[in-house]
Amino acid sequence: MLKLGNFVFDLDDYPSELPLGGSSLIAVEKFPGGRKSLQDFGAFDDPITLKGTFLFQGALTKANSIDSMWRAGKPVQLVVESLRPRWVQITSFKPVYKNDYMIDYSITLEPVDSQDLNAILYGEPQAATAAAAATVSSSTSSSSTSSSSRPQRFYFVKSGDTLWGIAAKSSVYGNGADYTKIVTANNIKNPNLIYPGQKLVIP
Repeated sequence: MLKLGNFVFDLDDYPSELPLGGSSLIAVEKFPGGRKSLQDFGAFDDPITLKGTFLFQGALTKANSIDSMWRAGKPVQLVVESLRPRWVQITSFKPVYKNDYMIDYSITLEPVDSQDLNAILYGEPQAATAAAAATVSSSTSSSSTSSSSRPQRFYFVKSGDTLWGIAAKSSVYGNGADYTKIVTANNIKNPNLIYPGQKLVIP
C-alpha cells in the first residue's frame, strides 16, 4: 500500500521508484597525528521524488486530489506498507496531461518532523520560541538605546568552514553548540550546506 495524505495510489499508479532515507550531519575536525573528532548532529531525511503515471478512468480526479493537497500547503503523512509512516510537505507537483486517461506526474516531498510546521523551529518547541520572542520584545522595549547602538556582526564563510567551527571561534561565540543561533538568524534550511563567500549574520 502507498498512501499520501488521504490519497491511496492504485497499483497501476505506483511510482517507478520510491527513494527513501537520507544522510547524517557530521562535523569532522582533524588533528595532528591522524586523530579525528566527529560530532553527529543527527539524521536528516532527503527529499522524496515520486514519478509515475495516473492511468485509466479517474486519472484527472487523482491529479486534482494531489494538486489540492499541494496547494493547501500542509504536512501530510506518507505511508508505505511495512515501513514507518513519515510526515512530509508537498513542495512540488508537476502533472503532464496526455489525455483524460493518462497523466504523468512528478511529486516532490520534503520530510518534516511534525504534522504542524510551526510546532518545531530548529528543534525548539513553539511555546519556547514564543516565550523567547516575548522576552526579546520586552527587553528591546526597555533597553532600545543600548541595543540600537550595538553594531551588527557578520562573518564571511571560508573554504572548509562548518557552522559548528564558526560558532566555536573565540571571535564569534567560543562554543560550537551555539551554531543554532547562526542557523536561526540566517534562516538556513540545511546547516550542512554553506559555501565560501557566504555572508552570515552573527546575532
